[in-house]
Amino acid sequence: TGGTDIGKGIQTALDSYDKEEDKKRGKAIVLMTDGEITEGSAILPPVLERAKQMNVPIVTVGMGTPQGRPIPDGTAFWGEATYKRDSSGAIHISHLDEETLRHIADSTQGLYISGDNDQNLATIDSALNKLQKTLMKSKGGVRREELSPRLALGAAFSLLLASVL
Repeated sequence: TGGTDIGKGIQTALDSYDKEEDKKRGKAIVLMTDGEITEGSAILPPVLERAKQMNVPIVTVGMGTPQGRPIPDGTAFWGEATYKRDSSGAIHISHLDEETLRHIADSTQGLYISGDNDQNLATIDSALNKLQKTLMKSKGGVRREELSPRLALGAAFSLLLASVL
């Protein structure tokens, strides 16, 4: 079950932008994936054209290796690693598709970054810093208060009272 529909993911990200703020601030999409499109490849070209028209660059970050690796899926009862399986029950091997990721980035005036080391990942910040910046209005903050000290004091007092009585 499951699969990767990169076009649908990009479309969802584009739909989340406010239509009235198209010109007011810089926007970008950071797409971290292996680049393997397992579903919905037909939707990708029109979605990339829409991103280009909206001036939304896509920074693609390639995760994985071209040789391929199994996708971790947690641990079993005894602690051994488990991996994602396909519909036939075989372990699915994910291969990095740099060509697709470069195409997505180039189509939207974005940037492709290999996610195999920290230095490459640091370039994401510099790529996003090139975008137009605007002052954002604050909608207020949330003040949180820790209640556990009060509850602990109440529990200690209750224990003391119970031992005295």
